[in-house]
Order: sequence, then C-alpha cells, then structure tokens
Amino acid sequence: MFGAGQPHSSAAPGAIVWVVLAATGRVVKLSATGGPDDFVLPVGCTNPSRIASAPNGTVALLSNTTLANSAIWILNSDGKLLDHFTEAFATDVAWESNAVLVIARQSGADFHRDDGL
Repeated sequence: MFGAGQPHSSAAPGAIVWVVLAATGRVVKLSATGGPDDFVLPVGCTNPSRIASAPNGTVALLSNTTLANSAIWILNSDGKLLDHFTEAFATDVAWESNAVLVIARQSGADFHRDDGL
C-alpha cells in the first residue's frame, strides 16, 4: 500500500488519516474511500517524521527531528499552510487543545508548550 515507505507517524483529525512515511520523505492522506494520496509538502519542509492533529483538525508536522534546525509546520485540515517555526532539537509534537501545541525535545529536556497558535 505504501510502496517502499513504512508508516512512521499518523494523525486522524476526523475522517482523514495523515501518515508520515519518514524513510521516503513522504506524507500521504488516507480515507475510508481512498488513498494513499500523496500530499505536497510546503516548500522547505524536508525530512518529515512526526505528525499530530488538534481536535479541530489543525495539523502539526515536524521535520528534521532532533536537529538544531528542527521545524514545525502548522496546516489546516485541508493541508493549507498556516504557520511555520523552528524548535531546536524537537523530537515529537502533540496537541493539548486546539490552541496549545506541546513539543518534546531531547531526552531529559522539559516539554515546551506553544500557546501562541
């Protein structure tokens, strides 16, 4: 189903499932009626590895995990870019609510909550 890429991370805001295929640098969307459909990543979004969805369908996509230039891309439920920022050495993302994104960093580091979204 996914070709050479194995699912690494997934998020399901409603009827759509977003899947990160980290080994191939792809993100695909699945639904009950179709997929996987390739999602065109925002310009500059390379090496996606983690994805999370808020209750309202907003998606956070983490790229360049564990690097000084780790980046987080905020997308609406249709995949339109809403925001983009860096968070050095980020390892994972999760939504605490529709407005608060929790960012995990390296082992032993405190979680970072970004409530400015």
